[in-house]
Amino acid sequence: RSDEFSCPLHAECQAQHMLERASKEEKTRQRRDAECKRTRREEHGIGWKLEQVPRNLACAKKMGFAAAPNGMYALTFDQESNTARLAQTASPAAALNLEY
Repeated sequence: RSDEFSCPLHAECQAQHMLERASKEEKTRQRRDAECKRTRREEHGIGWKLEQVPRNLACAKKMGFAAAPNGMYALTFDQESNTARLAQTASPAAALNLEY
């Protein structure tokens, strides 16, 4: 018997009903957890904000470099002169934060 409908159910129907109910409960729990996480992130200022992303333009100008089209610079090494220098890059994985 189903507790909700107080009518007889086949075993397979009851199993399906229990699975659907468990799935609904899980989705509700996930929504509640996501809302709690979002609220806590807002309270503590956690997460990425565009205005917090460092900009290399001012630092590059101070160092005498021309502005890179995408604002990204990488460190390159010249083996002949055994020196490192900044160069423009299109690869975010190679980019440096010049503010540090």
